[in-house]
Amino acid sequence: MKHFTLKTAVLFLICVFLLLTAGCGKTADTVRLSEIDGGDLDESQSYFSPDTGAQVAKGENGYYYMDSYGEYIKYYDIASDDEIVLCSKAECSHDNRECNAYLGGEYLYQVYFYKGYLYLLNISKGNIELVRCKADGSGREALGELCESSDYNVSVVFLNDYVYFSIIRNGASDREGKICIYRMPLDKREVETVYTYNSVDSVFIKLRGYGNNLYFTIMSVEEDENGKFSRSGKGLLCYNSGSGEVNKVIDESIYDYCIDTDKGYIYYYVYGEGLYRAKDKIKEKVFEATDQTGFCDLSYDGKFVYMENSSWSTFSPAFMKNDTEITKYIWIRI
Repeated sequence: MKHFTLKTAVLFLICVFLLLTAGCGKTADTVRLSEIDGGDLDESQSYFSPDTGAQVAKGENGYYYMDSYGEYIKYYDIASDDEIVLCSKAECSHDNRECNAYLGGEYLYQVYFYKGYLYLLNISKGNIELVRCKADGSGREALGELCESSDYNVSVVFLNDYVYFSIIRNGASDREGKICIYRMPLDKREVETVYTYNSVDSVFIKLRGYGNNLYFTIMSVEEDENGKFSRSGKGLLCYNSGSGEVNKVIDESIYDYCIDTDKGYIYYYVYGEGLYRAKDKIKEKVFEATDQTGFCDLSYDGKFVYMENSSWSTFSPAFMKNDTEITKYIWIRI
């Protein structure tokens, strides 16, 4: 495997240096791929996991994110290289509830930008509700409740004027033996179930939308007799929003993935193995997993593929009882 020069972070909020890697050109294996309609870039996806301190949403001319305390929304303008509090009020001091950017720590660390609007997830009266505001932070409105908030998180994506989401209960499903994907139209407060899967201690994660298709993975969590937890995946799946059909795209133990819609590659990370990319039924490994990268989160912003290990840095010592010191990194592939 070839390693290229260390580079400084491309995005403003990354405070670590980045290791740029490229594929090694080894003999590729065959992987079963269903037909993938890449469509447009999934503009609604957030970049980087919550463990980095702030997820990032790519807007039309910059990036939205929360400050490290989750108190305010901030915005980075690419052209001017300016970082601002997202508030257009004249003479606002940006230090109280009257500020358009104020969150007060009452929101999940998830930020989304879809069709000109910014979307947030608020904790209100024991529920997680979807909140929308204008691109300048003004006009905030609650669109509807997604689920209860007690010990819950949600994986969210926007597709064809719906919000699709799955409920994450402490990293796994409840003991009822089924998990679900739901959706709510952005103009109505009506939640419906679109897909159900029978499995104990599993959860749908990494929901992303491309064209008319919703992609997602299934994560399973197991505990051994010594109280150690392990994770595994049950493939990359695709739900067609028109037909309602669900097909398995890649049948491997996948944690996360992203689709380079420009070059036509699927990048995916296999638990304990590393980063692969696939195209036209051919796959190649581009990054070998180490004790620093048991599983990694992936993002694609239309130009770069990002890989980061902050979720692994939390899970490995806390749940797998590993004593290896893990340094948080973000890798970039151009």
